[in-house]
Amino acid sequence: MSPRTRSGPLVTLACAPRDSWSTGLLQLGFALAERDCRVAYLGPRVSAAALSAIAERTSSALIVLSAEAHDLTRRECVQLRLIRCPLVVVGAAREELARALRVSAAGPDPVRAAADIARTARTARVSPR
Repeated sequence: MSPRTRSGPLVTLACAPRDSWSTGLLQLGFALAERDCRVAYLGPRVSAAALSAIAERTSSALIVLSAEAHDLTRRECVQLRLIRCPLVVVGAAREELARALRVSAAGPDPVRAAADIARTARTARVSPR
């Protein structure tokens, strides 16, 4: 029996540059995989520059940024705003950081967040610069 090949949208998961709390992000990744999304997990402490470069080089339909505190610098915020695919923020600082980045924040319920993120990833379009 061959393993099931996922053909759904690619969702990239990363923790904010100084954030290392990845347990919730891993749980979200499993929930997204159950909803037929392909998941790229980048892990904790991903720099804004690296996340921006990865977004340019991959076919990510959506990027999820986990943040427990809003401690992004102005430069990091600018780099993250320039990412062309949709960005969704999760974690304790989701609402504050989403406002700063002018993006969406997922709700606190991980099951509902996964469903909303998977739906958004399926309908996402990369915006032109």
